Amino acid sequence: MNIQKFTKVGVTIALVAAMAGCSSWDSMSSRQKSTTAGAGLGVWRVQW
Repeated sequence: MNIQKFTKVGVTIALVAAMAGCSSWDSMSSRQKSTTAGAGLGVWRVQW
């Protein structure tokens, strides 16, 4: 695994951990959570 791929995977894991730990995440509706997750995946896919 090269360093660039490792960095991208690490950033993705950090983003998921941050979303899971965010206090506002708990009060979001299912639609809001889906939008946030979709945006995060979109950013990840563009950079990949």
